[in-house]
Amino acid sequence: MIYYTREAAELPVDPRKRLSISGLGVAIDPDLRDKIIEVAAKQNLSPSVLDVAKFILSTTRCTPLKLQKLLFYCYAYHLVMVGQRLFTEKVVAWQWGPVVSEVYEAYKHFDSLETIEEAFDAQAECPLSARSLEVISSVLEVYGELSGMDLMQRTHSQAPWIEAWEQGKGTVLDDEIIKAYYKQFVY
Repeated sequence: MIYYTREAAELPVDPRKRLSISGLGVAIDPDLRDKIIEVAAKQNLSPSVLDVAKFILSTTRCTPLKLQKLLFYCYAYHLVMVGQRLFTEKVVAWQWGPVVSEVYEAYKHFDSLETIEEAFDAQAECPLSARSLEVISSVLEVYGELSGMDLMQRTHSQAPWIEAWEQGKGTVLDDEIIKAYYKQFVY
């Protein structure tokens, strides 16, 4: 089960039918939830990569390297399972694997082996949809215990990063290549 706020965890409702509104776990009809998500998408209210990073940091101990790789895997599986980008920022090929520059800039003051300690406000509004939270949580279950170096080695052996890296540092990873590659791992 997936819960984003303490209040939501206390409600006996299927978490796929819930949105967190102003920090309160509010059970809503799934059709209404989908309509809200659709309207938000049209109004360009999609979450930023920093929203996703903060959620990951609230649930998983990460170094800057590990955070970047978990963000990439969340992005990749969201493309496959939901059919759309998890965030609008670009994922680019760097020497150490896929990177989102905005996250690098936000956390570059941390040492590469230092665990990022991010304050998390459980009362804050959650900009992530229930489906996005489900995908992110699934990725964290599978990859969350691996080290940043382990995750980096995995990305270095996978087609999306390899193909972008061959074109040069800073090349944007192609969404279609990401989707085609990671689709094989989803049942």
